[in-house]
Amino acid sequence: MPGSETIRERITALLSQIGPQDAIWEFWEHLLHDWEKQGHAYLWRVRNAILYHDTMLQTLKSLHEEHDVHQLLNLILDKAIELTQAERGFVLLENQEIARNFTGEAIVGEYQISRSIAHEVMQSKTPLLTDNARLDQRFALFQSIQEHRLISILCVPICLHDQSIGVIYLDNRLVRGCFQQADIALLSAFAEQSALAIYNARLHAQILGQTRDLQINNEELQQKVNEQTEQLALAERQLQSIRPKYQYHNLYSRNPKMQKIFSTIEKAKDSDIPVLILGDSGTGKELIAKAIHFSSIRQQRPFLSENCAAIPETLFESELFGHEKGAFTGAEQCKKGLFEQADGGTLFLDEIGELSLEMQKKLLRVLAEKSVRRVGGQKPISVNVRIVTATNRDLQQLVKQGQFREDLFYRLNTLTLILPPLRERKEDIPLLVEHFLNEAMPLQVDPTPKKLEPGILSIFFNYDWPGNVRQLRNEIFRLAALSEEKFRIQDISPEILSHKTKPESRIQPLQQLLQDVEKTEILKALEATDYNKSKAAQLLGISRFTLQRRMEKCGIADI
Repeated sequence: MPGSETIRERITALLSQIGPQDAIWEFWEHLLHDWEKQGHAYLWRVRNAILYHDTMLQTLKSLHEEHDVHQLLNLILDKAIELTQAERGFVLLENQEIARNFTGEAIVGEYQISRSIAHEVMQSKTPLLTDNARLDQRFALFQSIQEHRLISILCVPICLHDQSIGVIYLDNRLVRGCFQQADIALLSAFAEQSALAIYNARLHAQILGQTRDLQINNEELQQKVNEQTEQLALAERQLQSIRPKYQYHNLYSRNPKMQKIFSTIEKAKDSDIPVLILGDSGTGKELIAKAIHFSSIRQQRPFLSENCAAIPETLFESELFGHEKGAFTGAEQCKKGLFEQADGGTLFLDEIGELSLEMQKKLLRVLAEKSVRRVGGQKPISVNVRIVTATNRDLQQLVKQGQFREDLFYRLNTLTLILPPLRERKEDIPLLVEHFLNEAMPLQVDPTPKKLEPGILSIFFNYDWPGNVRQLRNEIFRLAALSEEKFRIQDISPEILSHKTKPESRIQPLQQLLQDVEKTEILKALEATDYNKSKAAQLLGISRFTLQRRMEKCGIADI
């Protein structure tokens, strides 16, 4: 610091230049007065206050800008060395050390410092200052001080929440009395702000680490979600590939004949060719007709059905072709027939074999001309209707007997689908039972799903179902209405329960007979074990894998 006279001369010259009218003049006047009164100690306090203020600003700035702990420690140490004019500086934390010199370079290798002093300050949380450590009696027993020839040392604790987390250790190995008493307060205040900066940086690093872990966990979770989504999509594709094998619209079957019918419908669904459906009563002829319509490009247009056997011949022409107002007694207004109502869609005529020859003739004309003429009308009306017909009678035999027109037969018989009776597709019984259960239960007072009592499926398999699928559906709806906790054998219709079926006169192929026996025994075992496949396999004397494979072969579904 310059001499007293020099300082006084400079301040006096400054005061003479600015004059009392300047605001800064009063500051310098008070500074000169207090300095003359208190001496150099006052100027040291002013210097330290300015340095402290500047250092605090830098520290607060670091709190907001520097979040890397290592970089922050370097900054703290550089500022501490700058404040005290130290030769070297060290920040010693519980698990981290930083060493730098007055040029800002890192010190590597073995540190020639007194760790004993650092540990004592950390434990006592009391600052320590010595202007000649080698001659200081407090450190006479500290071997490191003598070995390293340490002279000036200033060490202050870094405390956070009244806990010592480290120290700032400064020294000068060449200059005696490098540090003053004022440096203790300055460095202690600085260490206090540094502790907050270190805490915030560590907290930021912890939050950053948790955020990174959370991001990794989210990425792993997203990957798992994506994998599960792909698995679900694959399962859905597999289900879609399996579903057509057993379901076509509202039709369910594993039977090869029915599968072939599904395939035929799929190929011809968008064609306009007439379809003739043959099969016993109750085999699902109208369901087939609906499947044809609702899978085709006509699905948005009307689907109408009419039972030819249920309409008197005198009214049949009016029902199909319509009538004009006043065409006959009671015709008070014009009426469109089924052909006009179904324009653009499908008309299903069930029991086509019951039509009289006269009606057959009129129907043939409409099919040939693709137009209708209302009863009492003269003008033909064009219609675009796909015709689907059905019968449980042998139309070829009726043609031979002269009861059915041959030309109409060949026009209707463009595509013929022959539905097998339920007795020839018993492998569909479990599938149909499950489907009808799903239909019936929501209609009941108690819609809780119920299981079949063991033995019911065996009874169903041993019955020939003369009423076919319709009879099976009615039986399931009946059981659903009568059952409480489960479907009981005692609630089955007496006709089915007593196995009163028509005598079987045909000879059944041996392979089919063996498969029916195998299917029956598997069902018995499954029902006896409440569909526990492992226990059922034990009863049958086969492995669970073999049981599963034979169930698939026999078309037995889980219920």
